[in-house]
Amino acid sequence: MSESKESRLQRLRELVDDPAGRADYAVTLLQPRYGLEVVRAALRVLVARPHLPARAALVRLFEHYATQGVTRDPGTYVRSEIVRALRPISEPADVALLEQALMTYEFPAPAFKEEAALLRSGALVTLAEIDDVRARFHATRLLADPLTDPMSGEPALTAVTVLVAQGELLPLYFYVTQDAARMQAEVASVCLRSLDSLPAEALPPLIACYADCTNPVMLVGLTDLLLAYPDLAISQETLARLLREVKDMDLYRYMAAALLAAGHAELRWLVLDAARGILESGKQAVLLDVLGEAGESEDVRAALAALQARRSQGTRTGRR
Repeated sequence: MSESKESRLQRLRELVDDPAGRADYAVTLLQPRYGLEVVRAALRVLVARPHLPARAALVRLFEHYATQGVTRDPGTYVRSEIVRALRPISEPADVALLEQALMTYEFPAPAFKEEAALLRSGALVTLAEIDDVRARFHATRLLADPLTDPMSGEPALTAVTVLVAQGELLPLYFYVTQDAARMQAEVASVCLRSLDSLPAEALPPLIACYADCTNPVMLVGLTDLLLAYPDLAISQETLARLLREVKDMDLYRYMAAALLAAGHAELRWLVLDAARGILESGKQAVLLDVLGEAGESEDVRAALAALQARRSQGTRTGRR
């Protein structure tokens, strides 16, 4: 008598105290005829516990769902899990499968929105562990892919990670020197903070690209980049300008706290000097919090006292 879906799932649950036996049984469930619920439950077991004997079944399963993918696996969720399960046990023979995944773009109904970003991300990470040369080319392509998911930033964010791990910074530099309309803010921010080993002479033209930038996500990345070059005059000048010009209070708080914590006298002074200047009320409130959390050093206490006195004076003046 054939097992039912419920009995297969129940048996998989009952084997929780026998990890090896559970993985062996999960391999037997990697058959589309058992239905998506059973297949995905088996895949979750094999993702959590890599199992070399599962490799051939995983490859066959991927090939099944890659055929008529939008119909059989809308959103590529099953194929993404297959790639995750394959990652620890993949072999050079799997390169073709991974490159197929890396070139997969699907637009399932009803929204017809591209939904294979996570599949491409997972395939890129796995390919990088098998063939780093091919992975560099795919990562460069995916970094600039206009079909990167605008919500998750994938697979571009994974592409950045792969390129940085392999010391390939030129694609990142190219990405962040484009017109802002061609970039996604989160991806640009991660690229910027990842360029902390650029030669100093490459910084001025890069910084010039952000002279008029007001996007707070991008400016967080730029701040992190400049903090990697604290002794350069252009870094100090740009950070001072940003402290004066930024309007986003979350960004201002991040910058003030980061500069105080940088362990660099000139950068620390930028914040303390700002506290002694004429600031709009919002920035005063932010600096009161940041300075209050910055410790008990004499220079911080002096700047905090000056700011509190000026804010108190402004309050009394406003009541007259």
